[in-house]
Amino acid sequence: MHRYDAGMKSWARALLASLLLFAAASLWLLSIPNPQGSKTLSAEMVLQDASLAQVRAQSTSGNTGLAWQVLDQHILADRRAPFWLRFRVQLSALHTDQTQGLWLALRAASEIYLDGQLLGRNGVVANTASGEVAGQVDWVTALPPRDSPDVIEVLVHASSMRLPAWFSTADAHVFIGDYGQMQAFRYRAWLVAAIAYGAIMVACLYFVAIYLSMRVRDRSSIFLLLLGAVGLTLPWLEAWRYLLGYSYPWHGIRLLALQALHTIATALLPLYLAMRWRVRWSKAWIACWLTAYAAIWLLQNGFDMRMWLMHVLGLAAAMATMLHARSAVSASAESLSKQDWKQIFALLLSMLALTIWAGAFYLDGLYFIALAVLMVSLLLAHTRELVRTAARSVKIDAERQRLRAELLKRGMQPHWLLNTLTAMQELIEQKPRHASAMVERLAEEFQNLRAVSERERITLSEEIALCRNHLALREMVHELTFPWRVEGEVEAIELPPGMLHAIIENAFTHSGAAACARMGFDLQIKKTQSHYQLRLSCARAHQQQDEPAPGRGTGSAFIRASLQAAYPERWQFTQYPDADRWIAELSWPCAS
Repeated sequence: MHRYDAGMKSWARALLASLLLFAAASLWLLSIPNPQGSKTLSAEMVLQDASLAQVRAQSTSGNTGLAWQVLDQHILADRRAPFWLRFRVQLSALHTDQTQGLWLALRAASEIYLDGQLLGRNGVVANTASGEVAGQVDWVTALPPRDSPDVIEVLVHASSMRLPAWFSTADAHVFIGDYGQMQAFRYRAWLVAAIAYGAIMVACLYFVAIYLSMRVRDRSSIFLLLLGAVGLTLPWLEAWRYLLGYSYPWHGIRLLALQALHTIATALLPLYLAMRWRVRWSKAWIACWLTAYAAIWLLQNGFDMRMWLMHVLGLAAAMATMLHARSAVSASAESLSKQDWKQIFALLLSMLALTIWAGAFYLDGLYFIALAVLMVSLLLAHTRELVRTAARSVKIDAERQRLRAELLKRGMQPHWLLNTLTAMQELIEQKPRHASAMVERLAEEFQNLRAVSERERITLSEEIALCRNHLALREMVHELTFPWRVEGEVEAIELPPGMLHAIIENAFTHSGAAACARMGFDLQIKKTQSHYQLRLSCARAHQQQDEPAPGRGTGSAFIRASLQAAYPERWQFTQYPDADRWIAELSWPCAS
């Protein structure tokens, strides 16, 4: 029942997160005023330079020889030299008592005429780039008072000598409507975006404060911080056009920066989730993903379509990553991890649905609202994970202190130390020189144990040297030879100290010195793509009824605790009999 209640609560949190996303998106949509006021009846262009008199004569007599044609945004995008645009606009009867305004969106320097009268200049039109003064991409001005709504003619004389050659559409438009609503359209929607921006900023600062206080840090945190940095940079570029404005040569630079940031964001999201949930992508999956990204970049359907497809691909990749991680999350004993997974997956699904529903309009502000909700959820979820990691780190530190004491205690166990001192006493009387060598070996044994107990990990070669020294001391005590054979490379391998030493101690304790001398010790070392594997075989114990079975005593507990402290939940330790030998196998990741 408790597990059922926890599952219901986690799904309730996931649903609440999705509802928060849609509520924020709805608030943003409602905050955008609808400046209704005009309808464009016709839009024409002439791709040649001419005087205003010629253009006006064309409008009255139609015999000036100007090649007027229907406005084609794709053809106009290739025009650099001066040209003319003509818009016939039907004004709406709504808000006739309000000041009317004209909004010209055009990547050019321009002169704007209303019914043949100069309304204003936006830069300086010229035949050369040096003579042209670039105009604003968005030019807004109030119109003179008019008696009643009617059809008016807007003429635009323009040049785009500094425009990059890679634009596929000119995106030229004229809108006439309520001047106050136009100003509100440019600013009001960004108030909601500012709230979302503040939420990301606060969440990032909170996360950074927690992250810097952690002693154990994971690489996925870096990817999350990079995603947060992109999320904090994008709204500045988005708002630059509407809040501050810029001359048209900056438009291409802004679009390239936006395209790069959108691409980075859609790539960082699945990469972060893969690292956060330890998902390993196959080479074929990565190849397909990169190919899809490259294909989208090469599309000629315009900026909005490319970026929209990029977001659909990124969200689909993120959801696929989460589904791939589902088995690992289901196997986890931590309820918070399962709750975080459900909440993030529900948000990704909601974002994908919102992206498909909104189409290219998703990039005009909805994306940032959705990213804000997702980033706050990711940052808070990861912060909870960091706090859990810190709690585990405190336990691990305490366990490591206990293991260091245990390692020293195992090296000075009374039974073994008493036998060694007794043998040494006999040798002092019979073979003083041999006894002196035994004292040196014993001192070296204690010195090595003390040195390695102060370190979290030692190299395998150091561990083998510790074992060899212990066997050499045993040989002096028992006057036997204990063969030690190593197969495999020992370079660049690290492990917690004393684990092989503990297995050897177990062999002597449970099997006896004679059996150990007869069987010897065989160590096999293997390295896979992700793990180190050790296999140590020794004499099998012939236990009495009152003796603990090998693998269940303090030595085995010491090994398991050492591996858990160094590689939480990512290790294996098994022991089993094989004929007259006892096999101990250890495995741990190559990089912690």
